[in-house]
Amino acid sequence: MEKSKVALVRCDSYEQEKVEAAVRQVIDLLGGFEQIFSAARGKDAALREAASRMAGGGEGEEAGGSGCGTVPAAADGCGRAELLEDGWQTGKRETLDAAIVSGETRLSMEAVAGNKCETVPEAETPAGKSGKCGAFLNQESRLVLKPNLLAKTPPEKACTTHPAVFQAVGKLLQDAGYRNLKYGDSPGNPMLRVEKVAEGCGIKAAADALGIPIGDFEHGIRVDFPQGRAADHFIVCGEAVAADGIINICKMKTHQLERITGAVKNTFGCVFGVNKASSHARFATAETFAKMIADLNRLVSPALHIMDGIVAMEGNGPQGGTPKAMNVILASTDPVALDGLFCHLVYLKPELVPTNVTGMAQGVGTYEDLQVITAEGVLTAEEAAARYGDRSFGVQRSKEYRGRLEAVRFLAPFLEKKPIVRPDACIGCGVCVQACPVEGKAIHLQGQAVRVVKSGAHIVASEGKRRAASSPASGGCPFGIGDGSLDAGGDSPNHKGCSLDAGTDSPNHKGCLPGNGGGLPGGQSGLPASENRRIARYDYSKCIKCYCCQEMCPQDAITVKKSLLARLADRNWRI
Repeated sequence: MEKSKVALVRCDSYEQEKVEAAVRQVIDLLGGFEQIFSAARGKDAALREAASRMAGGGEGEEAGGSGCGTVPAAADGCGRAELLEDGWQTGKRETLDAAIVSGETRLSMEAVAGNKCETVPEAETPAGKSGKCGAFLNQESRLVLKPNLLAKTPPEKACTTHPAVFQAVGKLLQDAGYRNLKYGDSPGNPMLRVEKVAEGCGIKAAADALGIPIGDFEHGIRVDFPQGRAADHFIVCGEAVAADGIINICKMKTHQLERITGAVKNTFGCVFGVNKASSHARFATAETFAKMIADLNRLVSPALHIMDGIVAMEGNGPQGGTPKAMNVILASTDPVALDGLFCHLVYLKPELVPTNVTGMAQGVGTYEDLQVITAEGVLTAEEAAARYGDRSFGVQRSKEYRGRLEAVRFLAPFLEKKPIVRPDACIGCGVCVQACPVEGKAIHLQGQAVRVVKSGAHIVASEGKRRAASSPASGGCPFGIGDGSLDAGGDSPNHKGCSLDAGTDSPNHKGCLPGNGGGLPGGQSGLPASENRRIARYDYSKCIKCYCCQEMCPQDAITVKKSLLARLADRNWRI
């Protein structure tokens, strides 16, 4: 397989000028935007043709700059939008944005006649490029900047893409003449409006400074993908369908299910809302989930991947970990190569990361034989690690026991890692319960709720109804409460309280059920464990070890524990 190039530039500060210079340099090392986009393989024909047909372009007409018409019935690849809902008209040039708002729409990959572009048989294309139409991105193309917006956390927590990196990418695109830009992501908590999460992360302010509007990530469209290895369809956010190309601006972080999350995993934010949680239930193991993510990468196929590794997250990621300075900006057109270099920089074997393995097996990219392009010259991945890496980075490097030894199969329950709750940190907010994708839930809140005073925020609960008193320090709930996006119910006159009942004792309706509207800073713990209060408890008989609870916990109250026996098994028993 041809070597994949990854550009690497050192950057030790989020000072805007320094970040912009570093991002410009990694783009230049890859040949510049024009060269990058001219070689981009583009999103799969299912999305490309869907956008064209749904916009009313008709057979063979170009829409949104895609240049992709329809294909012969005998060809695999460019499909058609099968518009199954009433009210759709194919003869009009309606905007896709208006179409998306109607809700979920089924898109089919069935081939139709009347093609004006050529397709290449799968066997003759590199890295799974089958079915792609020969259209390149240009300055008129509609591009969406897709940062990591996992949760509404401040930039210094290193949970999301830093706004300085986002702004640098947006500005450089605009300076190069690419003006048709939008941005967005599907947050981890589907109850939150994307705009509120972007505001809390600082991304909205950066986008507003550049005049880049938010795209439609609030509605989903079903796109059939029969060639998928694990998933035969996805519910894709509207903007990911409408856009001609995606710029993936990911964050360098650890992940409890996949070990790391970077370029490959960040595309999961193209999946709409609650469908992400259901995906964890459908693809419950690290391997099957990685296969689904590889399918998604083949479908949406971002044109460029840029990784914010100036300050990464180590340890209990992807939300509850610890910021760790890595002082690098990485970029590549190959997401597997980018993640592969990430692994090398933290001295993690790339082949231990399921998204790397399945991504390579399914033609998304390669983590082998990398070319690391730097200002000082071309390096191997090993040379780059020696020069720019950090062995102290906290990430799971050991192999995992998979139950391969029949002689110790009876010990299997004691050999698996599992999520656990830190009672001293749990505030009983219930976000973990909401995040659990298992029917009947594998985690619940138990115990009597009591009044706790913490940093000026009063958490009050009685008869099972938890309510948050107004706090001068609050300024709104970290889960996006207070913008009217969630309906608190009748006891909140203007419905601007928490969806789980903030109560009328919050005058400005900006409280939330844990009262964590700023009075409890993210990551702060120390609540008295001995008090008789509600905390999260697991039913491990139902737990599928997807770690959604750990990923979404806003208080770093859930960690992943591996028993001593499991650690010994990793070291000594793996074949």
